[in-house]
Amino acid sequence: PNGSVNENVFAYSNRYRGERTLVVFHNAYADCRGWIRTSAAFSEKDSEGQSKVLRQRTLGEGLALPSGEDDYLIFRDQINGLEYIYHARTLWEQGMYIELGAYKYQVFLDFREVRDDASRSYARLNASLQGRGVPSIDEALQELHLQPIHQALREFVNPDFLQQLLPAADTVGEASTDTRPDEAILDDLETRYQNFLEAGKAYGGFQEDTAPLARQVRREVETLWGLNGEKLRQQYAPPGSRKFKAAAEVLDTRLDATAAREVLLCWTLFHRLGAIAGNGDSATRSRTLLDEWLIHKVVRNTLTKLGLNAAEAVHVTTLLKLLTACQGWFDEKAPKKDRAHALLARLLRDPEVQHLLQVNRFNEVLWFNQEGFGTLAGWLFVIGVAGHLAAAPAETAAKPASAAGRKKKTPAPEATGKTILAIYEVVEKWQKAEAASEYQVEKLLAALKGPARRKAAASGKKSKAAPTKSGKKTAGKTVTAAKEKTTKSKIALEKKKRPGNPKKDDGKRQD
Repeated sequence: PNGSVNENVFAYSNRYRGERTLVVFHNAYADCRGWIRTSAAFSEKDSEGQSKVLRQRTLGEGLALPSGEDDYLIFRDQINGLEYIYHARTLWEQGMYIELGAYKYQVFLDFREVRDDASRSYARLNASLQGRGVPSIDEALQELHLQPIHQALREFVNPDFLQQLLPAADTVGEASTDTRPDEAILDDLETRYQNFLEAGKAYGGFQEDTAPLARQVRREVETLWGLNGEKLRQQYAPPGSRKFKAAAEVLDTRLDATAAREVLLCWTLFHRLGAIAGNGDSATRSRTLLDEWLIHKVVRNTLTKLGLNAAEAVHVTTLLKLLTACQGWFDEKAPKKDRAHALLARLLRDPEVQHLLQVNRFNEVLWFNQEGFGTLAGWLFVIGVAGHLAAAPAETAAKPASAAGRKKKTPAPEATGKTILAIYEVVEKWQKAEAASEYQVEKLLAALKGPARRKAAASGKKSKAAPTKSGKKTAGKTVTAAKEKTTKSKIALEKKKRPGNPKKDDGKRQD
């Protein structure tokens, strides 16, 4: 800084076929800082080649840097993984500013030149960072463009405001429906959320009215605030239903986990975001906007300020993305007999689901992670229930009362209770299949197929005898032999069957 040269700092530049490298090393037990601009003198033949002269080169010359007013250099430090941006002319005129600790070093690679445009985005980013490194310059540039959205987002995604939207730990288990956020907080949320939507609308060029979506989010936050199994049982359980009690316990188990309330709140706030774009696949659009608007970064930073550690905050945003994409996973119209298999098979095609389950191939077998599967099944049950409860107040269902076509209205609580049970039955089948799967994807899906389908699939693979675990062969039969006795064997089986006797039949399920 005082114009002296630090003899303990060594800087080496190199350039080959358009690739550039700069290595800086501090060879002393102390801290140092200063500018790297001019090289040490080196001997070089003069223009006539007769004698040698001492010469020095600047950093700009050594790396053959551009020198235009709108030229910028972006490069990465191999040691810490961060990227940096520098004004090219500054590197020519002043050099590069460096701060190093004792025996520390930096290795700068991946130099690329960019040119600023009329928006002056790179100039503003360079002025904002002032030499600091960031994980990604491209992402930092995107954040710069997203400042209006992020400013509005932080009005309600901040530690103080989110704390008011999260139920206190001592009220989560209460069954009383009076445990809801204050109306003033909900009013404030609706206003702030609409301001956020307006910022996003301006950024994305959308045309939709933002007020209905803001009202809907407000209502869902109110409806799902303090959701727990006891409330579920009191409001929606059919009389004497043991299965509903088990469903409520699954809900409580998942929502009692670390950071579960934060996951549910974030999902409630953002899973319908794609509706701002108008008609179309709202779930897919919502998932896309989470990335395009870098919402996860604001959420993650806020959650760490709320007390979650870095890994927990990442887990919350990971689940936020996955559950947003999978929000419509439960298809009530799917045939009940094959529903559990069909829904899981479709989910397993999603790369984010595969990532959560840590699906991997080893020895030609696809494996999955048990804990990941439990997390997936538990959270899909939660959002399946939550999504239906959010629509429950307006729900009515018309069912034929007789062949004459008379219809009766089923009260919303009764219809909602039936849907919750249907969702739980799917998750319950998944859990049973997982227990029998040995953590193999193929066996997991096979266990969800009906007995007849499993038998058909098995017979389609092999027709000859196969060794069992004990080493004995199964009684394999040819197709011709199987045709020789049909009626007699069926009659014999029917005679052996008795009501309530759970003996295995010929593989055909009796409905």
